[in-house]
Amino acid sequence: MPKMTNLVKQILASMDGTVYPFAKSRHPVLLNDHLLQGKMPEPVNVSMNPGAAVDMKALSAQMAAAASDVIAPFVDRFMQLYHKS
Repeated sequence: MPKMTNLVKQILASMDGTVYPFAKSRHPVLLNDHLLQGKMPEPVNVSMNPGAAVDMKALSAQMAAAASDVIAPFVDRFMQLYHKS
């Protein structure tokens, strides 16, 4: 999931300041605001200490759930924009 999150961040950085061309209101909407209608999940710190009790499967599932709530809708809106243009 960190790779997907980084790819989304790179896409957003490349479109920083671009206005969404299909806005229905008269007020300009930034493309990043249209595409990312949530907050990117924060990275989870994992201790490399062997004594730290961390369930990696549970941590991975938590990260995937948090990322999918934002990344899947982002990709859907990005593809819709692609097909409109």
